[in-house]
Amino acid sequence: MMRRPPKFVQGFIDRHGKPRFYIRRAGYKRVPLPGLPWSPEFMAAHEAALGTAAPQQEIGASRTMPGTINALVVNYYKSGYGCMSSKRIRARPASASLSDFAKSMVTSGLPCFAKIIF
Repeated sequence: MMRRPPKFVQGFIDRHGKPRFYIRRAGYKRVPLPGLPWSPEFMAAHEAALGTAAPQQEIGASRTMPGTINALVVNYYKSGYGCMSSKRIRARPASASLSDFAKSMVTSGLPCFAKIIF
């Protein structure tokens, strides 16, 4: 029975019958690892791959254009005011209302609301 692979490791058998192992973390590129799990060369490569701290790209950053309603909603969420307070309970969270508002502005096709001028 094979042991569980180390954290963030994904393995599979390729079409040639060779076992392949990769380290996969959210926001990072997939890194191939040599050898079999728990071998010395594998663990050295695993530690080296975990040590590389590539800057994580923010999800959806490429789709958010500066000065748009969507950018306003994203900045509101980041500010901390977008989260619900424990003392105030709403039937519908503000996040759902803002997302609906942003979608309605995009689908309405009104050019005056498509961009906010700062």
